[in-house]
Amino acid sequence: MTTLSLPSLWASLRTSAPAETAGDFRMRLCHEVYDLRLFAAVAGESRDASIVVEIPERLKPQRLNRISGRRLSVQAGDMTGLPAARLAIVVRLCDPEFEDLFAQLGTELLAGINSAPSVEVAVQSITRLIERWRRFLDQHRSALTGEEVRGLIGELSVLERLIERTGSAPALAAWRAPQRSIRDFECADRTIEVKTFLAAAGGSVMINDPMQLQPEPGVPLLLACQELGRSEHPQFTLPGHVRRLACRFAHDIKLAEDFDDAISASGYLPAHADLYTDAYSLGPLLAFVVGPDFPRIHPGTVPPGVVRVQFALEILQLTRFRVEPDATVGPPPPPLVPQP
Repeated sequence: MTTLSLPSLWASLRTSAPAETAGDFRMRLCHEVYDLRLFAAVAGESRDASIVVEIPERLKPQRLNRISGRRLSVQAGDMTGLPAARLAIVVRLCDPEFEDLFAQLGTELLAGINSAPSVEVAVQSITRLIERWRRFLDQHRSALTGEEVRGLIGELSVLERLIERTGSAPALAAWRAPQRSIRDFECADRTIEVKTFLAAAGGSVMINDPMQLQPEPGVPLLLACQELGRSEHPQFTLPGHVRRLACRFAHDIKLAEDFDDAISASGYLPAHADLYTDAYSLGPLLAFVVGPDFPRIHPGTVPPGVVRVQFALEILQLTRFRVEPDATVGPPPPPLVPQP
């Protein structure tokens, strides 16, 4: 099954007789491996695009019934017409605008099933992928913008330094931007807000909310400004930076899964790697302590009724607040040498 075949199967099921029916679903078998069967399906009078995976009843993933979102409906349970001791994981698309993306989910589900060494591992892979894609579809409507790409690369550069300072698990737990926290990193002993800038475009960074530079009582707040430079080397594209960081968690399956979840919540899925061709190498990281005299707009001074405040900071004007990034954020990893 390829990305293109699912839309064709859905179109066929909407207009012609299905190979199988089950309750409110018209289905066609796409793939069978281990003790699993994967179907393309359409559901209800509206013929909503759906994916059905038939699995052994003993492997029912309980948490899938609690993850339905705005664009995906997910259930795991009995389905009319299934053999005894069998149940179905049913993923139904609620927004037809996302049918192409939904087809990519089907492709990833098949890849995860085929790469699993057992039916148990295959069901675990299915569960993780459905959860990841549900979060992605609920939070994102399109590819990341250029600004969002550069911002994510900046966060990954700081994450990599934190790994060097605190270790993989604490560093990943501190990365709060994927959960839409007001600041990007919340460590046990400090918080960090990350900004990026292109040296060729001038040394300034945009603050999108005054709360980003509002320290919590007793907790130091750092503004980390990552310089980026345009590059022609593919390992400096967003997919290249993601792959490099993924290697830092490969030793621990749970950490690797948590990193994949964080990346998808940030708006990036490996299935979309071809969309991101702009490459940015990492320049110096500049770190500043946000103290009482730091130039900023204080949240308490924003008048009632003002619902959005943004302001830019010129980095050259922050020199007296500068601190050593290797000590306050973390030392840089060994330099990545571009491949020819």
